[in-house]
Amino acid sequence: KKDLDGIRCISSVKLSEIIDYSSKNLLLLAYESNLQEIFIDATKFSVKVLEDQLGFDENSRHTFSYITANFKRSLMQCQMLSKLHSVGMCISPSEFDCLSLTDTILKRLCRQDIHSLAFELAVLLELDISVVLMDWIIKAIERSKQSDDDLWLTISDKLFTWANSKAIDIDYIKLTESAIKMNRKKLQSRDYCKNTK
Repeated sequence: KKDLDGIRCISSVKLSEIIDYSSKNLLLLAYESNLQEIFIDATKFSVKVLEDQLGFDENSRHTFSYITANFKRSLMQCQMLSKLHSVGMCISPSEFDCLSLTDTILKRLCRQDIHSLAFELAVLLELDISVVLMDWIIKAIERSKQSDDDLWLTISDKLFTWANSKAIDIDYIKLTESAIKMNRKKLQSRDYCKNTK
C-alpha cells in the first residue's frame, strides 16, 4: 500500500495474472479485516492501472471484463462471509465454496428467521431459493397478524418476484395445507400457481 506506484511498472499481462490470483485468494482474508482492507485497496488500484494500460482494444477489454467480474464476485463473497460471521456462523472460505454445505447454511438461516440474508446468499451463489421461499411463506401464514387479503398481497408479491426465475421447487400443495391448518379461509381458496405465472 505504501508503494502503489510500483504497480504501474508491472506489465498488463503480469498485472492480469496478479489480479486474477488475488481474486481467487481474497476469501482467505475474510476474517482478517485490516489486512483484507489493504489487500482490496491494492487490488482495486491494480484494476484501475490495468484498465488504463489495456486501453480500448476489444480483446483486452474482454480480458479486463473477465478479471474484474471475478474480483467483484470475490468481494461479494467476502461481504457475505462477514455477514454470516455477524450472525454467529463462522464458516471457512473452503466451506463456503461447498454447495452441499451452502444448503445447510440456508436451512440454518431459515431456522433463525434470517430470511433476508438467506435470500441474499442464494442469489449471490445462483442457487435455487425454493427452501428459503417456502419457509418464509409458511412462517408468514402461521405468524402474521395481517388480514387474509393483506397477507395474500404480501405472499403473492414474493411468489411473483422469486418463484418463476429463481425458485423451481415450490410445493404449492404444502402452502395450501398451511393455510388450511391456520384456518386462513381466504388463503385456502387462492390459486398459488396461477398467481405466479
